[in-house]
Amino acid sequence: MCYGCYKEAGEPKIFSGLVMVAAAMAKEIDNYGAFHIVVDDMNIEDHHLEYCIEHAEATEAEIEFGRLMLTMDEDARMSALALADGMWSMSLKV
Repeated sequence: MCYGCYKEAGEPKIFSGLVMVAAAMAKEIDNYGAFHIVVDDMNIEDHHLEYCIEHAEATEAEIEFGRLMLTMDEDARMSALALADGMWSMSLKV
C-alpha cells in the first residue's frame, strides 16, 4: 500500500465497525488481483471501486469488499486500507 497516498490524504484514523470489517476483508484481498488498484495503489474513489466490481475478474469476496467500501466515505475507506496494512492500530484507553 502507498504510505505517501495515506499521508497525502491526511492520515485519517476512522474507528468504526465498518472500517474494522473492511480492514479485515482487505487483508484477505490479493494485492495482485482484481482489486489491486484499490488495495495496493489506494485508488479509493467510487469509479475505481465500481470498475473493479463490474469489469475486473473479481472473486465474490472482492466484490463484497468493493460494495462495502462504496457505502463508506473516502476517509473511512483510507482508514480501512491503512489499518489492514498496519499503518495505524486501534487501541482502547480506559
